[in-house]
Amino acid sequence: MSLLERSKIELDEGWRDLVNRIPAVRFRPDWDVKIIPPFAGAKARFWVSRGNANVSVYLDEGDALGFMGGKAYWEIYPAAEGDTARFYLEDAGEMIEAVRKSINRQARRVSK
Repeated sequence: MSLLERSKIELDEGWRDLVNRIPAVRFRPDWDVKIIPPFAGAKARFWVSRGNANVSVYLDEGDALGFMGGKAYWEIYPAAEGDTARFYLEDAGEMIEAVRKSINRQARRVSK
């Protein structure tokens, strides 16, 4: 893909506007966070880990990967209470809390 083609995609998908809407996320100091390239239509992706516990997080906008009524959202996997959990873009604090719960639940399973 050429730089011109990539620029057109970024413009068509409103990436510059999205940059201004993504909230800052405060990660816990005991977590390792690995930023990974977005794929399959996600706008952003990262993995959070602590020891053997891992949680995948992606940012979707425009219901490219799931359905949240057209609003941008975070999806985490695995969630502590089930397969996945979703949080609107502005609810980054709730997303981080769900990641914490998932990591803690995974850590408890390993220690048993």
